[in-house]
Amino acid sequence: LQNDHHEMHNLINDPSYKDITEQLKARMTQLRKELNDPDL
Repeated sequence: LQNDHHEMHNLINDPSYKDITEQLKARMTQLRKELNDPDL
């Protein structure tokens, strides 16, 4: 957010953000399991 205050640039496919993207995806999957998300 410091560099993109309005969140105008999607960085999901930016290789320099690969590690953080994978960490966030894993965390989201874990939260969905904990909450018994039916779409999991």
